[in-house]
Amino acid sequence: DYILDTKIDDYDQVFKFFALNRSTGELFLIRPLDRDPPNGRSRWRFSIQARNHHTQMILAMADVAITVRDINDNKPLFEQKLYRTTLMENGPAGQILTKLHAIDFDEADLADNGKILYSLIKSSISDSKWTTDLFQIDPHNGVLTVLDCCFDREKQSEYQLIARATDAGGLWDETKILVTIGDLNDNPPKFLNPSRTLRLDEMNVHNNQQQQQQNEQDENIFTFYITDEDLPKNNHHNYEIINATDCPLFKRFYIGKRKFYIFSIFCSHYPSIIICIIMYSFSIFLHIILCRFFIDFPFREKG
Repeated sequence: DYILDTKIDDYDQVFKFFALNRSTGELFLIRPLDRDPPNGRSRWRFSIQARNHHTQMILAMADVAITVRDINDNKPLFEQKLYRTTLMENGPAGQILTKLHAIDFDEADLADNGKILYSLIKSSISDSKWTTDLFQIDPHNGVLTVLDCCFDREKQSEYQLIARATDAGGLWDETKILVTIGDLNDNPPKFLNPSRTLRLDEMNVHNNQQQQQQNEQDENIFTFYITDEDLPKNNHHNYEIINATDCPLFKRFYIGKRKFYIFSIFCSHYPSIIICIIMYSFSIFLHIILCRFFIDFPFREKG
């Protein structure tokens, strides 16, 4: 009689896949073997004993070792379905953004079934540029780098890429990469109204000056608004008045530290005052004209 000895491997597992004809000693596979993780195994080991049918004395023994050959029945799998990374605008080419990684349970050492190559799927960004013009991925280690320089967040704030991992048998998996362009303070603020002319009546200026001296309040004669293409974290603006004409009341002009600013003017002795308001590198010109009033007093002769 021939008997399977399973001291080396688990009894239940061996008899789950193998059967032995006790009379002839023929070994049979009763179900398919899987060599790949997580549930498969690449080697099986057990013994077969030949015994005397009457005395059960062991007449011979043979060790059996079975190696399961790999077939390419597993596709690569990315560790993440979405990779996120940030690239600062105006940065140089050649920067490393992230590293992608995929696994393949097929054999990679003795066969090529588990060897993975990485690639970017070519997709259109504009009429003249493709994702593969701006980014590249190392086919062997999955490192994503920048090919081009000088990304402008204000033109495009993010890029969506698709990467593919392919094994030697042509099986593949894909993942998405979201590249967010980080903001730099590279845009000057702009006035919505780059030039304005205001007219103030001279008498109103005198009256307002006297009233505000009593109330210790200033009059808002005009409000300017600005835009800035940079993100709010880079929108902390400073304001100042420069290049004003020689008006002794120049010190009365001020700008509130907000996204709009207010200034007051009390000057009736100068027909025209030109001031320039600047924020970083962008300026606006304001031309203020004071309208004079002529008041005739009646002449009284001495009696």
